[in-house]
Amino acid sequence: MLWRNVTVTVAYCCWLAALLSLPWDAHALEVGGTGLNIEVGATIIGQRTNKQTAGIDKDATASVDVLADMPVGPGVLHMYVEGATSADISASSIVGGANSDAGTAANRNGRGRVQLSELYYYIGDEETNFLQAGLIDPTRFGDISLIANDETSQFLADPLVNNPAIAFPDYTLGAALHHAPVAETHLMLVVTGATGLGDDPEASYAELFDIGSTSEGLNDGVFVLSEVFFEHKPVGSFWRLGGWYSSAELVRFDGMGTSQGVVGIYGNVDSEFAGVNWAARAGWNNGAEALDTAGFASIAAERAVFGGTLGLGLARQWLSRDFRQTLVSDAGGDVFMAEAYYRWDVTDWLSISPDIQYWRNPNGLSASASHVAGNVWVYGLRAQISAIPERKHKE
Repeated sequence: MLWRNVTVTVAYCCWLAALLSLPWDAHALEVGGTGLNIEVGATIIGQRTNKQTAGIDKDATASVDVLADMPVGPGVLHMYVEGATSADISASSIVGGANSDAGTAANRNGRGRVQLSELYYYIGDEETNFLQAGLIDPTRFGDISLIANDETSQFLADPLVNNPAIAFPDYTLGAALHHAPVAETHLMLVVTGATGLGDDPEASYAELFDIGSTSEGLNDGVFVLSEVFFEHKPVGSFWRLGGWYSSAELVRFDGMGTSQGVVGIYGNVDSEFAGVNWAARAGWNNGAEALDTAGFASIAAERAVFGGTLGLGLARQWLSRDFRQTLVSDAGGDVFMAEAYYRWDVTDWLSISPDIQYWRNPNGLSASASHVAGNVWVYGLRAQISAIPERKHKE
């Protein structure tokens, strides 16, 4: 079955490669005289598991990204359009979080669609000071990692893309302010709605502008993240410490109404040693009544090997107390997972990455008649076409 998976993925790659191998640059198109810059990319991922393979409907997922930037006045207008297949296929239908690129654009029925994910105005520069405002992705500003943040070219599994202990909203209205008061010290402030496009059951843009409530009648609230970022250039280290607050009204796991006002803290570090780039993350929150993750820690590393890049990562996700109690009919367990990938850049616009993951207590269950057993292996192959800048994605 794995070879079938590989064949399907390669076939998709060849088709898209032919589409993108046009007279213009494969990953960027500058519209002469307008200052408009367009970038196009696609990611195809095939995955299988070693258990319950009959539950996998289709082998592969795919996504397409189109980014456009155009100078307007003193700043830049940015637009990001993405299309994706449905999330509940491939290995994701067996192991939740195995494919972070799956279903990133979905309608209210969970089916894939093409959507406008970002539309914001940008003033400033990344090195010192900038302001972004509009429809934004908060994961692009807080808890950033240089080697564990981009599912199109780095790790695929959710716990090695973003920190699941942070209640990031998914594409929402807001603003991000970056300020560097002194050399090598940066401050970040993000203020957005606490419920994003992908968080609301209706997945409707109208709900984004319905300030104050969701389609379920709950308080939308605000999400605030503040971070201090230290850069230690002599050894190439980057340190981030931050905290966040969400006032979204959430339904309690115990059925006793709703709760509001979750706070959390986090930290991460990126550095290099003996030719190995490595990163570590940790986070905690007090939202045990309504959030499934109470704490999180991960470590990852990448190194150039045989002309490509080898990545290795480990992650541990501690379930919240109240969420565990909802699993009384099963046996809940904290999630542990490991992932390894090898990225081979075939050309400057095409890379191929075989990937393997091991999950213990997948879906937060150590034993269940209706889910995968206490451990499972996930095998995959990813093809990424064109050099799309680091994307996000909410876990």
